[in-house]
Parts: sequence; structure tokens; C-alpha cells
Amino acid sequence: MRQCHRVAGHPQCTLPFGAVGVGHSCSGRCKRAEGPPPFEPSAHVHGPEGFGDLKVPAPKGKAVAETAAEFLCRVARENPGQIVLCPVGPMTNVAEAIDLDPDFAKNLKSIVFMGGTLDRQGNVTPFAEANTWHDPHALDVVLQSGANITMVGLDVTMKLILMAEDFTKMAEINSVHGGFLRDISHFYLKFYKTVGEAGCGFHDPMTIIAALHPELFKTESTPLGVVLDGEEIGRTYRTEGRPAVNVCVDLDVERVKAEFMEALAR
Repeated sequence: MRQCHRVAGHPQCTLPFGAVGVGHSCSGRCKRAEGPPPFEPSAHVHGPEGFGDLKVPAPKGKAVAETAAEFLCRVARENPGQIVLCPVGPMTNVAEAIDLDPDFAKNLKSIVFMGGTLDRQGNVTPFAEANTWHDPHALDVVLQSGANITMVGLDVTMKLILMAEDFTKMAEINSVHGGFLRDISHFYLKFYKTVGEAGCGFHDPMTIIAALHPELFKTESTPLGVVLDGEEIGRTYRTEGRPAVNVCVDLDVERVKAEFMEALAR
């Protein structure tokens, strides 16, 4: 994410260090014995640095001294009821923030996260989506936190499939950011072809659109659990006895896609 902000031309964004993959510094929940074993970053999906075959630009700024959890707690505390948090990776840092500050969850306006699947097959195992599989224990903490949570999972992100021509159109709309997306898409689309998909799912950007335009989505309110061990680790499922979560189960595909293209044009 830090690198994506640099490429997008947002050096003013404050980006503290958080938990990351094997070979990098990693703290807190990803070290816990009950969690899944360490995993290699998914370079075969996104490329060695997440940009396909593109090289990562040199950073112009410096990381702040705060950890990701400390940063999240401070910003939420300083802006109570105003922050919509949109995690698009494993929930490690969010769970650490909940552990660090008992008021963190209630200080947020809401959490809208990309991950999980309710009625669709997983994408890293037959049962689990990648983000929930990578740190299910952290997700379990978040799901029980009492925060206002919306899950944007494979049930909706795989209903909007982007083809190569969509990325070509992005480059035509916005030569800088759209051109960047087109260039990194080549690697990503090749991976999707290896798993029998003609195009790629619209994952992370859909999370932001769901936060900004919830009226474009149909949701189901249900308490949500996550499998913490065994063959089905990372699987999200309907349960009872915990706070309800808004799970996106359908969407207006054309309007969501149009929102993204219009935002790119601005």
C-alpha cells in the first residue's frame, strides 16, 4: 500500500509500518502460535513487489515512528466517529489496534473490508479467500469487536470481472494512473488465466466504492464467524451469538464499474 500511494502521487499520505510478509519485519498477531504457518508473498499473483513486472520507484519520504496499530488508534481517537477504515489485506494491524486500545472499535465510524466469502468458493483454498486465510485469528477479533462492519468479499468482487480491454480504457481515460493500472494488469491477468478465468475480479477498489456508495450493494446482516484451524481455516460463515456484520451479497455491476471509471477520469 505504501508503494501504491507513491506511484499514485500521494507523498503526503502518512504510512506507518505494519505487519508484512515473510522476509520482512512482522509483529503481533502474525507471530502467534495458533495462527497459520508463515507464508511466502503471492508473487505469482501480483509480482515480486505487487506491481507485476514493473519496478518499484524509490521512496521520497520516510516512515513515521508509529506502528500501524498505534497510528490507527491515534487517528481514530483524535477523530471519533469520523473514520471509515477500509482494510484490503489481512486484519493483523486492525486486531492489534483493538488489543492496544479498548476504545478503538467504538471510535471508528465503520470498517468496510475486502475479504471473505459467504456463499462462493474461496480463492486460495476451496473454502477461504486470501485475506481471511492469511490471518483468521485477527479477523475473529475484529468480527467480535462490536464495530460497524461491512464485508466486501468474493460474493460480489467476482461478479465484476475486468478484461484486458477495460484496462486499455483506463489508460485512455487517465494516462498516468490508468496507464499504470494497464501496465500492472498484464501480469495479473496472466495469473487469472492459469486458474480458468478470462479476466480478474474487482477486489480492492470495490471496497472503497462500497464505503462511498452503499446504495449500490445488497447486503445481508448476519453474525459472522471464521474457521481458525484445520482444512477449512479462513472460511467465513454465518453464525450466532456475536455482533451482526453487513455482508455484501449482490451489487449493481454496471453502476459500480461506472463509478470507478468516472473517478479515474477526475
